[in-house]
Amino acid sequence: MIRLTRKYRLAIEIAPNFSHSDRDSLYSHLVGMGYWWNGQAWAFVEPEDSHPPSGVIRIRVMTASKLVAKVATELAERFELDGYTLSDTSRVYPCRPPNNNDGRVYLTFIPPEGWE
Repeated sequence: MIRLTRKYRLAIEIAPNFSHSDRDSLYSHLVGMGYWWNGQAWAFVEPEDSHPPSGVIRIRVMTASKLVAKVATELAERFELDGYTLSDTSRVYPCRPPNNNDGRVYLTFIPPEGWE
């Protein structure tokens, strides 16, 4: 039996005729319709309230701390060969235990013209 949480009741109000076997399939259906859950407001945000797509691509590179900067550089070079422009590279952030031997780097790319 599906628990009738507030989120689930609101989802049913939005899509009352959608046949589903669990909450996740209903929530996925709403995401496909453009809705998203705002946990702070305890409400689904309608598609027309959404911002337009950002037009940038953000990638998190995570691997061994000794390799992460090199891998991020190689990935950025590969994207640049395909016409993307690297607009931002973060510093190397250490991961928390138990992955404390890994590091993270965030890359931001601007896609080439006509990408869409």
